[in-house]
Amino acid sequence: MEEEMSNPIVDREGCMVDAPRSGCPPVYTAADRAQVTAWACSLPVDHDVPLSPWSTTELARQLLTEGSRCRVSTVRRRVSTVRRRSQAVATSVVDLHA
Repeated sequence: MEEEMSNPIVDREGCMVDAPRSGCPPVYTAADRAQVTAWACSLPVDHDVPLSPWSTTELARQLLTEGSRCRVSTVRRRVSTVRRRSQAVATSVVDLHA
């Protein structure tokens, strides 16, 4: 571990970067993430689904019917990220008006 830290990988600007990963590259593109975000931010009724809020399982099922390659776990992570960011924005807006 110490040997890895003594020889960090740096880019042209001198910033540390991650080492190349073994295995397959990620399969989810920015377009896939954008599609999950767009669907997660929409109401199910907009897509003719008789639900009140989206469940991650139902959201993943609907995305699969639209041709997305995202699994339920990916949808769950993306929805969690969107919720955290929207709560952070809402908190900062409330702080500005306080």
